[in-house]
Amino acid sequence: MFIYQLYNHGFKMVVAILLLLVCIWTGYGVSCLVGPRHARIYPLGGLFAFALAGILITGWVALVMAEAGCFSAGILLVGNLIIGLVGWLIGQHKKTHWEWENLWWGEPILISLLLLMMGLLYFRPHEFIFGGADAGVYVNLGANIAHTGKWLIHIPELAAIPRDAYPMFFREHPPYFIPRYNYLPGFYVPDSGAQTVIPQFYPLHPVWLALAHGIGGIWANLYMTPLWGMLGVLAFYFAVREAFDRRLAAVAATLLALTPTQVWFARYPTSEVLTQFLLFGGLWAFARYERDGEGWASVLAGVAVGEVMLARIDMYFLLGILPVYAACLQLRRRLERRFWWFAGPMLALALHSLLHARFQGWPYFYNVYLTGHAITPARLALLVGGVLVFGAVFLLVNSAVSHPDTWARLTRVWRMGLYMVAVVLVLLAAYAYFLRPLQADPTRASPYWYGGNIIPDVEPYNMVRLGWYLSRPGLALGVLGIAAIVSRKLNRRTWMIVGIGLFFSVLFLYRTFNNPHHVYVMRRYVPAVIPTFALGIAYAALVPVNWRRIGEVASAGLVVALTGLMVYKGQVMIPQVDYRGAVEQFRRFAELIPRDAIVLFNDDEPVGAGGVFGTPLAFLEGRTVLDLREDHMDLGLLDTLVENWQAAGRPVVVVEGSSPVNGLCGRWDCQPLGHFQFDLRVLEHSYDHWPTQIVPYRPELTAYLVR
Repeated sequence: MFIYQLYNHGFKMVVAILLLLVCIWTGYGVSCLVGPRHARIYPLGGLFAFALAGILITGWVALVMAEAGCFSAGILLVGNLIIGLVGWLIGQHKKTHWEWENLWWGEPILISLLLLMMGLLYFRPHEFIFGGADAGVYVNLGANIAHTGKWLIHIPELAAIPRDAYPMFFREHPPYFIPRYNYLPGFYVPDSGAQTVIPQFYPLHPVWLALAHGIGGIWANLYMTPLWGMLGVLAFYFAVREAFDRRLAAVAATLLALTPTQVWFARYPTSEVLTQFLLFGGLWAFARYERDGEGWASVLAGVAVGEVMLARIDMYFLLGILPVYAACLQLRRRLERRFWWFAGPMLALALHSLLHARFQGWPYFYNVYLTGHAITPARLALLVGGVLVFGAVFLLVNSAVSHPDTWARLTRVWRMGLYMVAVVLVLLAAYAYFLRPLQADPTRASPYWYGGNIIPDVEPYNMVRLGWYLSRPGLALGVLGIAAIVSRKLNRRTWMIVGIGLFFSVLFLYRTFNNPHHVYVMRRYVPAVIPTFALGIAYAALVPVNWRRIGEVASAGLVVALTGLMVYKGQVMIPQVDYRGAVEQFRRFAELIPRDAIVLFNDDEPVGAGGVFGTPLAFLEGRTVLDLREDHMDLGLLDTLVENWQAAGRPVVVVEGSSPVNGLCGRWDCQPLGHFQFDLRVLEHSYDHWPTQIVPYRPELTAYLVR
């Protein structure tokens, strides 16, 4: 049975692996066309550089095609192959030369074992095709882009709905959100009308899912996320290897690969592991640039970090890198044109992100950043004050370094400052773990409009909850290791990895800005926080290596123990595949519905059957779906619309969920099409404890044809 499952998964992941190989070929071709005539790199790093370059180019081109409404997976794939071929042919004439550094014999074995382990753990994706939650929205967005070639969604039946029927078919947002309605969860209806539906989220991850879906269908769509999870760990390995050393990279990457959250979200089709790959791919290239001053590495770093802002809306903080980096270069009298090799591509892609937000994603950007809940005068004043303080300190230091002997004094002050920062980090972590939870109010809760419920305020427990997944010893070693890195290892190659990791760790451990049920909320920690703690744990675990006699044995034992702890903490999450069987079961349900039907979902829940099952019925199966808002029902208008649809030759189907409005089908002559019950299993959602239970998920749907 295991051999059959392994073969079955191997066959389904072929498209994802094929896309990776095509991107490597494209990256190699581009390096021959515009790359350096001579570059020195170790072989595995060169292969990773080609993959990173090919992925960056392919993803951006695919995104532009989707924005322009002309996306085609086939055309893009053929274009990539041609670029690789032309680059290879021209490269023979140009004689681009990659000089391979000496390769440690054990590194290919290490990478192979890491890839094998991740393949077995990651390439078992959750079959999250349902709407009502971010993961399913991403999958359905990818399918819709593959089918239509467009980012913006045009559904003729929605455009024909009269304005006075909007409250009956579209859910109303709270007054502080824009626009007024959504079509289904994750899909906005502009105030100008339903002729265009605007997807939520940023587009880079959905277009990659579309690329896979366009070639291999829904299974290829689902298998793209495990590929990003695997590449994210590899990018982390190469970044740490370049910035620190090979041994630390090997231990840190192994710990990261086995962390329960990494395993879980490498199967969960949201944008976090793609973001992780882009971020650490850029950090690897930046560390390489700082080591050797190679312009191609600087450009690659700027593009990779810039594309992060096309993948996630919460990554504009990365723009803070540029003034800090410019200030550091200026203090060292090294601020020159080469700065723009990194800053130029990053700023250009950030601008692209903002232009996308303005013209094809404004509701999402507004609701995240510009509502009263996002920016307050106090927060704005704090931001402006921080910028002014940074500017004042920079000017003072810049003035001081022009005097003799200042660098020596400044170095001493810098070292002392780093030790103080390390101590502060340990104290902050102790406060967050031991004291902040004591200040929490267990009775405090806030209304959650989307779910129609209230959610507890559990933010004070964030550090404790991080320990659920890293283990208490892992959490403690992570904090101590990070503090040690700050005090001992901060330099030109490491500062960006450490700085970004610390920033997002402090930010998201203070507040997650999300519905804080587990394991869902741990998404916030995947791109940067968990890798930063994995780095800290690995550094602390390797400290005994420098001890006499038993140092290496003690360090090896500690690494093995920590690896075992990671596996133990994931004993429930690692084997579990949420919604296993959902693709096949949903397909059987969809077969009950006529292809050209207008489907009315009748379920009086804030996020009911219409949002959950109507989303894949609309975007995976191509049906026209409307989710009735039972509290705004206008039966006379509904009767008229049903008659009009039937007169146009469109069958009308009513699908009832768990809480239907009784008597709706009694108004019409309805023929039962069938009753369907899903039989699935999912990891429990919890606020107050570590999720360890696997619970059944057995929703029932009944379909009727209106005669």
